[in-house]
Amino acid sequence: MKNILEKIRIKKDFNKKEMSEVLGISDSFYSRIETGKKPISKKLLEKIITSFNLTDEEIKELKQQQFLIRTPDFLYGELVELSKVKRLEEIQKKKIILKKIGIASAGTGKMNFCDVGETVEVDDQNFNSRVFAMEVEGDSMEPEILEGSIIIIDPDRKEWEDINGKIALVGYYDEIFVKRVNLNNNGRIILLESINPKYSPITILSEDIENFKCYGKVIAVEYKKYYR
Repeated sequence: MKNILEKIRIKKDFNKKEMSEVLGISDSFYSRIETGKKPISKKLLEKIITSFNLTDEEIKELKQQQFLIRTPDFLYGELVELSKVKRLEEIQKKKIILKKIGIASAGTGKMNFCDVGETVEVDDQNFNSRVFAMEVEGDSMEPEILEGSIIIIDPDRKEWEDINGKIALVGYYDEIFVKRVNLNNNGRIILLESINPKYSPITILSEDIENFKCYGKVIAVEYKKYYR
């Protein structure tokens, strides 16, 4: 279950605790079904489908993975290989080219917007024509966004109601970050938070908010391994 549930969770911008709360199960139980250590009941399967408004392709993949988990070991290997081939064919048929305009820091920040004409191939998720891509450097957003990932940013979604509590591409002075944005004290304090606990949040006080800029909400994540 790991690949499809993890993909759905990242797409919905949820963490594991939020997923478990929506489904009415414990954090530990959710973690076990996401990693494929625990099969799920038909009732829970239907709840996942309806709660997260899955596409037909996501429903199909979810059911396929559930079938594989319940398959005897002697058949599992062959079925997994067949599934990989089919999934690769589907991925290859549904790709689009996006402009990559630089590198976003998931760490201490760096000045790194550049237009070098580079492009990346990503899954087509009916993006609007203005979205763009950036590569992530650093591990502050792991395990949600791995170093080397390609993030897709929607520049039309950068108002407070779009980004509060969400992951966005933001600028602070001459540095560009990918961080979770949280407004505090009625919007007078901005916290740029990492997911990796070894990084402390960046605090922006009201007198310094004029030096903060949002370039757009992160709406999708693609992993670099797809492009090698």
